[in-house]
Amino acid sequence: MRQLSTALNFEDQFVFRPSGSTDAAIITLLHIVRSMLTTSDYVHVFAFDFSKAFDTVRHHTLMTKMASLELPDNIYNWIYDFFRDRQHCTRYAGQSSSVAAITASIIQGSGLDPASYIITAADLHPVTNGNRIVKFADDTYLVIPAFNSSSRLLEIDHIQTWAAGNNLMLNCSKSKEIMFTARGKRGKSVQLPSPRLDIERVSSLRVLVVIVNDQRLQRPTTCPTYWHHAAVCYTRYVSCAIMASQSLRYMMSFALPSSRS
Repeated sequence: MRQLSTALNFEDQFVFRPSGSTDAAIITLLHIVRSMLTTSDYVHVFAFDFSKAFDTVRHHTLMTKMASLELPDNIYNWIYDFFRDRQHCTRYAGQSSSVAAITASIIQGSGLDPASYIITAADLHPVTNGNRIVKFADDTYLVIPAFNSSSRLLEIDHIQTWAAGNNLMLNCSKSKEIMFTARGKRGKSVQLPSPRLDIERVSSLRVLVVIVNDQRLQRPTTCPTYWHHAAVCYTRYVSCAIMASQSLRYMMSFALPSSRS
């Protein structure tokens, strides 16, 4: 087990960033699983659900994490002022409720809402070497290879503790587990560990915009939906890279001056 890191790391987050997308998140997650299956008989994938994640981010915790970023003081102070002293009351039929302070919520619809959750989740890391986490906003996937199977309880307890510390709640009843078996092991006597009682183990799982099946990950010809989607994504990225390269060469041919001083 590695030492817990409180550092903010955005490399496993695939939303609200220039290089992030559902395509990139799906391809990365499935690539991690396939890579693990080359050395493991099976792989666990947990899909976690956080109840009303965007509505429960605590402002104090968020600002503490923002303070660790290299933000100019005036930007940090402006964000702090944006979240400070927010209040709410309800008026109905001429009657008004008492005023309540708002100390949580990322203020959805504001320009800060995407970045606020990304920063909140940026210190959620696996606690065991070899395990991986992939995030797309609050959609969080934990991938554990067979040789780390005994770390499942530790990892989930850690995520629950992290969630509680950030005023979030892990909803185990809506969280799911799916297991993938290495090619050549299906139908053979691979002893799979028993599922957790509080998280349902399923045979198919919706991963963002696609559905993956525990029998089809290793056989592209029997899973046309995912592999067609992956092929389209790959083609799209290659095409974009080619067009960007061609555009760059075209501009360089005119010797455009640099915009930097």
